[in-house]
Amino acid sequence: MNVWLNQNSHWLWPLIIFAIVSLLIGVYFLARMLKNDEKENLKKSFKQMEREDFLKESLRTIALACIQKQCEISEGCIRIKYLIQSTPDLMSEGHDWSVFFEFGDKLKKFDTHGERNSLSKQITFEQDNERYQLEFQYEERFLAACKLLFERLEDRRWKKEKDELH
Repeated sequence: MNVWLNQNSHWLWPLIIFAIVSLLIGVYFLARMLKNDEKENLKKSFKQMEREDFLKESLRTIALACIQKQCEISEGCIRIKYLIQSTPDLMSEGHDWSVFFEFGDKLKKFDTHGERNSLSKQITFEQDNERYQLEFQYEERFLAACKLLFERLEDRRWKKEKDELH
């Protein structure tokens, strides 16, 4: 065995050096890939946080508009239902937002936008009357949920602004 090593030793050192350099190059590129993945994950997290902040601010604005009677509660409910579904941390808080879903599901059957414009005046009048009855039926629970939603979002907004100042 020693005879083989002595005869082929002139190849051994370059082979060891080549293996070490190859290993170092591999580690370098692996580290770069991991760093790039980390940057991408941070960018995605930041964009997700911005999106959630936008959704929460929209929810806060719509809830306040409903509380102040600046928009019809049926329209506010449709918007809140959609937005609250897209805000997982609000859904997991343990608050009862069921009125948004119950009322929103009952509002699905009514025509909106272009479909509503193509209806006869009689059908539009009938749908409006039915919608007004539903609004009357859900108004108290809906506005109470809007107040709770607004308070939760306003508290978070205030805390976030306070944290940003410090």
